[in-house]
Amino acid sequence: WRNVESADYKDYIANLRAIQCPEETVRDIIIADVSKFYAERLKPFRKSVAEFQFWKNEQNWGGRNESDEYRIMQREVEKERLALLRELLGSDYEKEMAKQYGFWNRGDDPFNEKLSRETKDRIFEITSKLGDERNEIYRNAKGHHDEETQEDLRKIEKKQREEMAKIFSPEDLFEWELRNSILAQSMRWNELAGFDATEEEFRAVFKAKQMSEEARVDSSLNSDTAALEAQNKAQKEAEDALKNTLGEDRYKEYQMAQNWEFKEVARITDRQGLPKESAIKVYEMKESVEKAAREIKADKSFTTEQRRAKLLEVQKATKAEVTTLLGERGYKSWNRNAWWVRNLVPPEPTPGRTSP
Repeated sequence: WRNVESADYKDYIANLRAIQCPEETVRDIIIADVSKFYAERLKPFRKSVAEFQFWKNEQNWGGRNESDEYRIMQREVEKERLALLRELLGSDYEKEMAKQYGFWNRGDDPFNEKLSRETKDRIFEITSKLGDERNEIYRNAKGHHDEETQEDLRKIEKKQREEMAKIFSPEDLFEWELRNSILAQSMRWNELAGFDATEEEFRAVFKAKQMSEEARVDSSLNSDTAALEAQNKAQKEAEDALKNTLGEDRYKEYQMAQNWEFKEVARITDRQGLPKESAIKVYEMKESVEKAAREIKADKSFTTEQRRAKLLEVQKATKAEVTTLLGERGYKSWNRNAWWVRNLVPPEPTPGRTSP
């Protein structure tokens, strides 16, 4: 191996190929070696493990290793690492690795594939710099994402959009944000859970949310009556356009998918491999059950004991139906947050005290 390994990476690669080392293995070896080399360069800028103070809150928000000097160096090192790997292995080495290991690569997307290396490098610079600013906001917030924190984050998003607009046409900027913006990520990971949007629907929802978000940012930066009216108008126009695109039935499903109670039951059915219809039935059950409970509570012909017995029947029937739809395990998960079911029946009167 001493005859193969070399301090010069180009010679190292040539030696590996000379002994007929498979190209995939050549890539693995070089990537690991280069990554280790640049990790060593970062070591002097890190605090030692011995300095970690587990009892301090800031240690849990990226404060242990991420000094300003460290973050700047980390960005520079990563830029150099990627540039060296492209030089040694070819600009499409990441795509080849994706094929080798069977995972998705951004370069496979037709939009990303057409971007020049210069554009990609500029994107890296912008997102890295603003990523540092975003992380600083998260660190300062220490997990408390109040309105002030949210406003600071919206300002970062606005700044990123302005920077990206300098290198993209309006059409390409929209395409890039569809794939890479925090709004798009939030939609994929959270807001559209249980909606199962088509590409056309995802684009329509994204456009509507983007219009609303831009109006909200402008309103927060210009807190006057005109800005607020403009925000309300933009949000209404966005919702109307979305409803028109989706159609009445799909718009209703979209609105349902925004409800946290539906999201919870949709996650349960997804984990259990159950049909989406089961989640819808459980979610829609709440309205009819609570209506029945209100009617029982309003019926003056019942005594306190009779009213309680009737409500217990409704509660028991509801739990049984949910168990049928979700199974025992799914019901247990659902029941942890099903406060409305537990609240159907008032607590038993305290002994010795007359119920009102």
